[in-house]
Amino acid sequence: MKSSSPIPETDVQPLPRPRKPWYRRYFSILSLLALGVLAYMLFFSESSMMVKFEQQRTIDSLTTEIAACQDSTAKYRELNRRLSTDPEEMERIVREYHNMNRTDEDIYIFESADSVK
Repeated sequence: MKSSSPIPETDVQPLPRPRKPWYRRYFSILSLLALGVLAYMLFFSESSMMVKFEQQRTIDSLTTEIAACQDSTAKYRELNRRLSTDPEEMERIVREYHNMNRTDEDIYIFESADSVK
């Protein structure tokens, strides 16, 4: 059987299609764009993970500082309460920290070798 086409049949192979670059085979433009936006959001924006970690570190250090301040505040409140209610405690604090004495007493202040430099 002969074909009625005017082109004779020969053993002509079609030209091979040019190969796509590797990135075109595995990634589409849309997926590359989505990865770029995701990377920007994770590392470079104001709400990035690096900023979140830094803020959490700051929060933790401030929480520790607040706890230390609350402890010292509680200590000084207790000391203030004792000073206003206990006369012996008031006398002890005045004599220790302000170097006050009674008329029949002498005060000797000893300094450590580290503080004399």
